[in-house]
Amino acid sequence: MRIVYEYSHLGGSEILAAKYPAHHRDINDVIASIQEPGKTKRSKEKTQHGKMLYGPALLNGLFKEAFRHLGWNELKQPFQVEIPNHPVQIRGVKGAGSLARKPSASR
Repeated sequence: MRIVYEYSHLGGSEILAAKYPAHHRDINDVIASIQEPGKTKRSKEKTQHGKMLYGPALLNGLFKEAFRHLGWNELKQPFQVEIPNHPVQIRGVKGAGSLARKPSASR
């Protein structure tokens, strides 16, 4: 894959490049390493019904594997919110989809 447009929210890309150049390089290397998997998902949306799209699950898997190959791992921290005197508990995962480089795998 190649980057054709980048939106840097609040200068995040520039901060990443300046403060964490190795991470920035890893991210760009991963993007460049992904081969186009082809469009495998048929849209069910009203405005694009039947149009072939890239399958998000497939793309996510390709990116996850490429990051793992460079020594990155997924960060997940389960949490639970309890409201006093209320039977409902809210469960979730903080950082789902976040990645971090293993300290021992630095370049």
